Amino acid sequence: MGFRSIRYTGQALREFFRHWGSYFILSFVVGEAISQIIVPLLRWSSQMILQASGIAYVSYNNLGEIITQHTWGALGLLVMFFLVLLLVYAQFAMLLTGVDNIVHQRQQNLRSVFGEAIRDLQRIRPTTVLFFVFYFILVIPFAGGIINSALLDKVRIPEFILDFLNENNFYAMLIGIFYLIMLYVGIRLIRVLPHMILDDQPAGTALRNSWRETKKHFWFYFWRVTWLTAVVAVVQVLWTEGLVGIQTYLDTSQQTFAYAGSIITMATL
Repeated sequence: MGFRSIRYTGQALREFFRHWGSYFILSFVVGEAISQIIVPLLRWSSQMILQASGIAYVSYNNLGEIITQHTWGALGLLVMFFLVLLLVYAQFAMLLTGVDNIVHQRQQNLRSVFGEAIRDLQRIRPTTVLFFVFYFILVIPFAGGIINSALLDKVRIPEFILDFLNENNFYAMLIGIFYLIMLYVGIRLIRVLPHMILDDQPAGTALRNSWRETKKHFWFYFWRVTWLTAVVAVVQVLWTEGLVGIQTYLDTSQQTFAYAGSIITMATL
């Protein structure tokens, strides 16, 4: 099983390098739109809600006070929460649709890819949004080797809750068991988003199909995710350290080109 997963990873890398320019443009445009436009707008909107509601800060110490004394502010933050989930879905819709377009060598431009993502959002039902709460917060972090988003940092379980639970050995053991269970669930539901986005399946149908397709194939998908995660981690380390090494050399031995090199290095990173 591990050998098949290595071979699959090799095939994926060959596919990537055949069309690396298209993949780069797709991920760059989507990533920049998220980090330079969407995230600042979300941060600004959240600050406006807090200021308008008179909420100084949000933590587990004042959650009760926020809910009871700042009801409209709490509702506004809840709306922001669901908005982030929809934006995460839209991001994955753009990426999966774009990758599918590249793999099958369709001639769709980025505007068409974005248009398809918007149409996917229009087909979402209220019950589907509730499913996203479970899927994006609990499942995706455990399949983070192949699914990742800067937006998910806004909706994950707060660190102070995990820190509080980890202080107790019993709770820490429960957390460990919970992580193992969610790792299993994350692998079993790894095909939900492709079914929903590429096959236009409702959330319930996509969930059942993913669960059925991964039945008796858990280790097959587990090793795929493991190898892809390892390859991505190695490439990131080599790429980053290589660029840092080049810049260090320019700073120490070729100072004439150090400033220009730093600009190129940061842009490349």
